[in-house]
Amino acid sequence: MKKIFQIALLLVVSFTAYATDSAPSNSEAVKLIDGYNEVLVAANESSIHEQANSSFRVLWLRSFHEPVIFSLSKSNETNVIITKVLDGLGGYEKGKLKSVNSNEVAERHVSYIYQTLAKTCRFYELAVQQPPVSMDGSTIVIELNIDGTYHAVQTQSMRSNECINKIAKLVVVLSGVVFERVY
Repeated sequence: MKKIFQIALLLVVSFTAYATDSAPSNSEAVKLIDGYNEVLVAANESSIHEQANSSFRVLWLRSFHEPVIFSLSKSNETNVIITKVLDGLGGYEKGKLKSVNSNEVAERHVSYIYQTLAKTCRFYELAVQQPPVSMDGSTIVIELNIDGTYHAVQTQSMRSNECINKIAKLVVVLSGVVFERVY
């Protein structure tokens, strides 16, 4: 158990160092997420760009399906993905909070998400707006705040950035919630 804790601590420390060393100014990212205020308010979500602790959130807005917000948090030393579903349509009226689900997530999955975003995706170096590859009617916004270093990336398709696609789909699976269509 002590060895696992040391490895997890090493991953967090190395991720924090990477993020802090390469993080651009976050004003563009903050402006982007402020544009989604209606969705966040409807889901009773607070801003994560000013938090001192580490936070991770995915907004999944499919044009013809209900908006979904996934948040990764730690509660009593347990990692949890909280999934909030609104009753509107992502591309239109956002609606009101319809359901809230939580699912425990293993530390290895959390470490994998952070490491993949930091090292493979080079998340803090990505442009806030990713160019669309295909218009499938889905907007994905990923927010990450590690010890006060914040960034957000928006893409118009899960297919426009393979690395973002991989993380977004993993979060959907880890949430434990079954969705009619994943796009």
